[in-house]
Amino acid sequence: MTKGKNIIVVAAYGDIASRMLPVFYAQGATLTLAGRDPDKLKMVASQFDPKRVKIVVADATKPAQMKKVLKVSAAFGLIDAVVVAAGSHAVVSL
Repeated sequence: MTKGKNIIVVAAYGDIASRMLPVFYAQGATLTLAGRDPDKLKMVASQFDPKRVKIVVADATKPAQMKKVLKVSAAFGLIDAVVVAAGSHAVVSL
């Protein structure tokens, strides 16, 4: 499904991303991992071949930083998808 696709994943070191990234990678996607914490990005990226994974330290709330993410990802070719994996969940009573 993602073979040959170029995917950007924002907030690439959270719980959501930890479930998606191995699947995308195993299916043959190239990945650009973005997030604010360089150490966490490096840790996640170390699981994959650096020929298919790039990291960019960026804050998704800063347009100039996200332009940098787009530019780095474009080195893999056309961008096929952007996944914003930020978020968390909480159990609340309604």
